[in-house]
Amino acid sequence: MGKKMPQIKGRHWVIIIGVSIILIAVIGLIGINLLKTPTFLPEWQDCNSDDDCMLAGTAGPCSCGPTSINKANIEEYNAYINKERTRQSVLYKLGYPQPLCSICIHLTYEAKCENNKCYAEDMCGKEGEQLYQWENRSAPVLARCCEGLKETRTDEGLTFCEKSNQICAKKGEFVNPVPGYSPDFPDSCCHGLKPMAGLDPNTCEQLIGTPFLTCMPCGDGACENTKTENRCNCPEDCR
Repeated sequence: MGKKMPQIKGRHWVIIIGVSIILIAVIGLIGINLLKTPTFLPEWQDCNSDDDCMLAGTAGPCSCGPTSINKANIEEYNAYINKERTRQSVLYKLGYPQPLCSICIHLTYEAKCENNKCYAEDMCGKEGEQLYQWENRSAPVLARCCEGLKETRTDEGLTFCEKSNQICAKKGEFVNPVPGYSPDFPDSCCHGLKPMAGLDPNTCEQLIGTPFLTCMPCGDGACENTKTENRCNCPEDCR
């Protein structure tokens, strides 16, 4: 005959049930703590100047850009972020529906202080800077020009920031030989173009005619081979 299974006495049942209750309570407390929404303190963003602020990550599943926090509070903020990310991870593993997020446009941001509060602002393009460089990892990704500047497009489809009150000459158009020479022509070429004097491609002597200069893409690697872009006035393109 087989051995009889040892019977659990009544007092042992009490111990087992007691331990089980304690384990369930501990697990429940851990779960409640994990699912409890941590508190963001607004004073973490208090500031007196831009130097007080720094960029910091965000916890939201649909957050595209960063936020800005006072440097003195960054450790407390990072602890808050870690708790919130853990809470969201647990919720999604339990089957909580994840939100549908729109496509993010990843811009370059800088930390600012305004009205004694830190905030993250997408950087604006300064004069001559290019916008929308999504694939250039070494350049800041800018989507707007700074105040007082406007967007201008080149023939190649590139977008740059130029002075809003400045009218620039496009490829093949005239500009003044000196600023203000004539009110009928602008003083500068658009981005990527250079003011060129007409030179004879054979003798390299200046051609007699208009004193105005012509805007040409000298330096783009392609020789136009004309009087305004040839081996004499644009040797880097024309050899």
